[in-house]
Amino acid sequence: AAVLTHVSNIYYTENEGRLAEKLAALSLGGKCFFANSGAEANEAALKFAALATGRKKFIACRGGYHGKTLGALSATDGEKYRKPFEPLVWDFRFVPSAR
Repeated sequence: AAVLTHVSNIYYTENEGRLAEKLAALSLGGKCFFANSGAEANEAALKFAALATGRKKFIACRGGYHGKTLGALSATDGEKYRKPFEPLVWDFRFVPSAR
């Protein structure tokens, strides 16, 4: 490949920079965040929500899987995922899914 189209977000690429500018212009806060995985994206979303609201109580759906980082795992329903790592972070309440 003559041009890098995607690399880890620890490296800067021109394409990613242009995309970030476009996304930031369309967002409410004027910023954007690229993640390397779904768990990292969920972890960031939880941190952004806590920073924006000052709250650390969340609602998540029963049966949901959000990843295995501590924040994402805290939002994941299911004893088999959660139990080995308790106590987890923050306060999650689980509600039935809309299915």
